[in-house]
Amino acid sequence: MTRIWPLPCEGLGNSSYLAEVADGLALAVDPGRDPRPYLGLAAAHGLRVAFTADTHVHADFVSGGRELAAGGARLLAPSASGLSFPHEELRDGEDLDLGGLTLRALATPGHTPEHLSYLLLDGGQPVAVFTGGALIVGGVARTDLADPARAQEWTRAAYRSARRVRRASTSPRSGGNGTATRCWPVMVRTRSPARSWPGSALIRRTSPGCPR
Repeated sequence: MTRIWPLPCEGLGNSSYLAEVADGLALAVDPGRDPRPYLGLAAAHGLRVAFTADTHVHADFVSGGRELAAGGARLLAPSASGLSFPHEELRDGEDLDLGGLTLRALATPGHTPEHLSYLLLDGGQPVAVFTGGALIVGGVARTDLADPARAQEWTRAAYRSARRVRRASTSPRSGGNGTATRCWPVMVRTRSPARSWPGSALIRRTSPGCPR
């Protein structure tokens, strides 16, 4: 079984993750600025952080991807992120061999326009999906941050993205067997209720979600 460790940041209500993806290799997802927790956790389990991936450009914290990349990790990010530093761009439907498991990028706009979710596959079988802000506990992350004037448009996109995450993680065409794989969202709780932003009620009523 693939080992995945959450690294929560209680102050922000966010979680990042470290996943074992091959013998001796690990992937960090949405890492915080300080690389030491990821490097220390990996070392404690005999792993090296070989990959680091951001699901989107974060508004509430600075990603630690560059720090991990300075230590030798391959830095992965959505192609539309507009980053000015060296990184490997991932696009919708693209698969990346991690040396054992495979990472598949899924376009899941809504919380941000460039947002990707990452499906982790073992021989074509989904074992985990890292959803960032596309699917969180009880709903999706806010859609009014990038451009408040387009919040309704992005809320509708978020609804479609939430449904796509579920289809991709359970569909036999993605290697699934019809049962949902484990969902790992970047936001585990929010400091303000989800109902405080437009469209959230629709999302909560209609989107398939992570365990509540």
